[in-house]
Amino acid sequence: DLFPEAARVAASLRAADISVDLVLEEKKPKWLFKQADRLGASHVVLLGDEEVSIMLCFISDQKIPKTST
Repeated sequence: DLFPEAARVAASLRAADISVDLVLEEKKPKWLFKQADRLGASHVVLLGDEEVSIMLCFISDQKIPKTST
């Protein structure tokens, strides 16, 4: 269960006066990034089992243009 770690990360960001939308359901990354775009989020933080085990979270800057190959 990643809820305690996700809540801790969200609380830390909120303490820094950063708006946070916490998604607790399992969703595919594609859905998460589309949702972030719909909400106008500047960043996305992804937290999974592997990231928690090494005390790391993945932060994606939504302002960087996406490139297609």
